[in-house]
Amino acid sequence: MTENTRDTRYQVSADRNSATRRVRYVETNMGDAADCTLCQLDDGTIGSQPTITNQETNMKLSQDIIDEIELIALFPNDSIQEGLKIHSSAAPQRIAAAERLFNKGLISQADGGYLTSSGMQAQQQLLALGSLLQF
Repeated sequence: MTENTRDTRYQVSADRNSATRRVRYVETNMGDAADCTLCQLDDGTIGSQPTITNQETNMKLSQDIIDEIELIALFPNDSIQEGLKIHSSAAPQRIAAAERLFNKGLISQADGGYLTSSGMQAQQQLLALGSLLQF
């Protein structure tokens, strides 16, 4: 294979110790410097913190979301072998919350069951938030 037939869009530097930033990435030499986030950070044209818009900060919790959060909080957090059973005589909002969590893939059954791996992550985040807010 000759040098001319090689794809020259990508370059890899062998001298990683002299870099000002040690990151793993593949850089193309066909792009514009304005598109390079690292270049913009070096130039100071963008800040190091992401910009948050007003739309992202005005989070409102609907009653459905609150019901789902309350149901996730009811699952035992000390054992993955314990779950919940939502009986047909439970409050309608609790039954609906369980169905929504099941449809979102957070619990294993429409009437409770166990937390899935995503459900366990959601519960861990909820516990972290609870410890921050001390509730």
